[in-house]
Amino acid sequence: KYNVNTGSTVASACADCAAGKYNVNTGSAVASDCIDCATGKANANTASPVASDCVDCGAGAYADAPGSVTCTNCPPGKANANTASTLASSCGDCAAGYYAEAGAATCLACAVGSSADAGVGINADSCTACTGGTYVDLVTVFECTDCAAGEFSNEGSETCTACPAGEFSAAVGTETCTPCPIGFVSAAAGAVQCTACPGGRVTPAEG
Repeated sequence: KYNVNTGSTVASACADCAAGKYNVNTGSAVASDCIDCATGKANANTASPVASDCVDCGAGAYADAPGSVTCTNCPPGKANANTASTLASSCGDCAAGYYAEAGAATCLACAVGSSADAGVGINADSCTACTGGTYVDLVTVFECTDCAAGEFSNEGSETCTACPAGEFSAAVGTETCTPCPIGFVSAAAGAVQCTACPGGRVTPAEG
């Protein structure tokens, strides 16, 4: 606290040091006796009498100006494992295949079957399930890969599955396989096309 007036008769004449500051002295007569918290620290309280009221910014945050009331969170897609950070650049980019929400201490790997924010590469703030017809089979891969012809996958898949016998998939990136039409067959799984029945034979139904 401090008091710029003379002849004061009540304690309420002593003004509080603002948040982001502290004053260890008694009998202060000027506001400048209130000292800014150092960078990397913050103090949300007023009338702080000790420097220890200025608290180190936690991991995932920083304070780049003296006298900070609160620490600033790292933005989405960046992370900071250190405490008492003084620069915004302390928040490092998440690598491809990793993501971070605001205020993150570390970047997290996307789970299999998902990609980092639909393949944006670095600085992703979330992961997105791979669409049907695509897959991711390893963590940290930031882009989903099309299933090959003769295969299919559902949303969020980590592998592709061969089309069953009686069905086919002629294109890459297929979510569902197509039954062979009447008069055609695919005897083995993973067919990219169906074969016509030989002369004298016919299939009674599709697939």
